[in-house]
Amino acid sequence: GSEMCIRDSPTKAPSYADENPYTDIDNYDWALEAIIGLTNAGIVNGMGDGEFNPAGNVTREQFCKMVVQLFGINATDPSSDFVDVDESKWYAPYVNAAVSAGFVQGQSDEYFGIGESIMRQDMATILYRAMGKTGDEIALEFSDADNIAAYATNAVAELCGLGIMNGYEDGSFKPRGSATRAEASKVVWEVYKVMN
Repeated sequence: GSEMCIRDSPTKAPSYADENPYTDIDNYDWALEAIIGLTNAGIVNGMGDGEFNPAGNVTREQFCKMVVQLFGINATDPSSDFVDVDESKWYAPYVNAAVSAGFVQGQSDEYFGIGESIMRQDMATILYRAMGKTGDEIALEFSDADNIAAYATNAVAELCGLGIMNGYEDGSFKPRGSATRAEASKVVWEVYKVMN
């Protein structure tokens, strides 16, 4: 009886095709797990019609919703002191919850900055505050480290130390750059994995 030769087949990457509700994230292999994982966890949702809009910039209010959902904070009260927060809109309770929890501040006492793209350094700051300090700060050796606002420096150092955020291939961090919905999902997913 000759023994059959059993060849080890290479491990296939997990297929999310079966559970992928979106039609527009096929070219986002690096963010697939994050987008689908967060969708299943009820932390992010699409824009309707099966679209996630992965390349769209994340607004300040969208990111508030992601963080409030991520940390399971009660968001029922839409009231706000900001003149640009429309209390009848979907985002109002999330903005209020994130502000009340101390995770995020307005751009001024009057304006929250509704509709504006969230900056990467603000994304870091909000998550840092929400997580509480964990002590994994690294020395910031980004080429543009001097451009990181003073209020965000510890947050960026912490999130980079934890591997939640990182810089770009050219050595920069782009603290004032915006984040796409795919990029923000990846960052939030890394936090989700640290917490769970």
